[in-house]
Amino acid sequence: MKPSVLFDAFCKQFLTHTKGPLGGTPLVLDRWQMRDIIRPLLDTRLPDKRRQYRQCLTMVPRKNGKTTLAAAIALYFLFADDEPGAEILSAACDSDQAAIAFDIAKKMVLGNRILSGKCKVYRRHIEARKGSIYKVIAADAAGNLGQNTSTLILDEVLTQKDSDLYSALLTGMAARSQPLAFMISTAGTDRASLCYNLFDYAQKVRDGVVVDKAFLPVLYGTGDDDDWRSEKVWAAANPGLGKSISLEYLRSAATEAVNNPARETAFRQFHLNQWVQSSARWISSGKWLECEDHPNNLQEIPCYAALDLSSRTDLTAFVLAFPVADKIHLKTYTWTTSGMVLSRAKSNRMRYEEFVRGGSLEVIPGDVIDYEVILRRIWEIADQFVIREIAIDPWNAEFLAQKLDAAGHNVVEFRQGFASMSPPTKDFEGAVLQGKLTHDGNPVLRWCVDNVVVESDAAGNQKPSKKKSSEKIDCAVAAIMAFARARRADATGNDGASVYETREMLVF
Repeated sequence: MKPSVLFDAFCKQFLTHTKGPLGGTPLVLDRWQMRDIIRPLLDTRLPDKRRQYRQCLTMVPRKNGKTTLAAAIALYFLFADDEPGAEILSAACDSDQAAIAFDIAKKMVLGNRILSGKCKVYRRHIEARKGSIYKVIAADAAGNLGQNTSTLILDEVLTQKDSDLYSALLTGMAARSQPLAFMISTAGTDRASLCYNLFDYAQKVRDGVVVDKAFLPVLYGTGDDDDWRSEKVWAAANPGLGKSISLEYLRSAATEAVNNPARETAFRQFHLNQWVQSSARWISSGKWLECEDHPNNLQEIPCYAALDLSSRTDLTAFVLAFPVADKIHLKTYTWTTSGMVLSRAKSNRMRYEEFVRGGSLEVIPGDVIDYEVILRRIWEIADQFVIREIAIDPWNAEFLAQKLDAAGHNVVEFRQGFASMSPPTKDFEGAVLQGKLTHDGNPVLRWCVDNVVVESDAAGNQKPSKKKSSEKIDCAVAAIMAFARARRADATGNDGASVYETREMLVF
């Protein structure tokens, strides 16, 4: 019998709802909970039969039963899993918030004669047979480094002030053979928060931008452009509509939001799961995927390159832009250090190993980018293609610029301020939307484009923001620079001047 079937039976036989109209009735899971969460979590297995998923982020609007489900998951792993000496933790921004799921689980246990006979129930922990325990912990990250957690319930991630507790608790799961961090939340408002970083990462896993087979994203919500007054939009965002949350309740809350603009933000955040103060994606994943192409004979077409050096310890990008017919085609090369690959592997954010295994990210041994290696690779690439010029931001690349110039390359200055970046940034976006730009499908470039947050100044100029973007955007910046320089190679045959110096920005 599949584990998900056993979980379903466990809930129906031993657990009951603890409050509301369903209070006292058996816990029957919604179809969406079984389909999107329980079956993938419990039934998806590695070749050695261990569970595949190590983390699950479930983001769903309030009143959709996520905390009750979290309590059921905790009890299943306490009583029915085969993990020796299981240690299940409920954690949140403070012990009171963490106790919400625990208190629901505690009431479920005390309400069932069989379960209560198999454990000892205390105020903030439950001790089961065979040394397994379920407990609430305080939000002091430093005091939780010694945990040996098998299952973590992290409630309302949006309330976490930083990633300290999250990182500490995941570190404490390393000794377990198949640990699970089950994280639940509604949307927040702070793009710099742990919650948004996890949400952003989950979107990338869901959309295939990032390959992480141990991370399960379960995201319900609406887009920024959806009509928040529409009942169809409510239904799409609230999978528990009609059971854990009623249509009448949402109608009442929406009416209040319409009549009181101060309530609109809360309605959209808590009932539609919108990041109401976050910036929208610059370019959609779908539009970017549509632009992939692999033209022939690129070695014969003059191209225009750009080099972006973000840091000597992380990502360096070199992008070639080929004018092909009436389009610009991009080919990308990227480098990082072996130290950064290892560091990313140990962290719980974006890992680089998949890029390395796929051949789209080259690794330089050590902890610091060796510019001599970059130079040699650029010379090798230049032997394959006709590179007319290389654009570089002089702010942190004077050494490389001098070396490239000495080797006979035409190096051009391309600063990354608003004045230089705004026209090509807008032009780049328009070219993607109109299918006037193609690329080689490089996954690192796709990831960087997906990370971009565009910032504006008082004059309306725009540029990609490395500070505001949640992750690396170096490849995207280099792509915009190369794209901008390639646009000068138009039919009028400009004499080396940038196209942006001889005409206004193209509007698509």
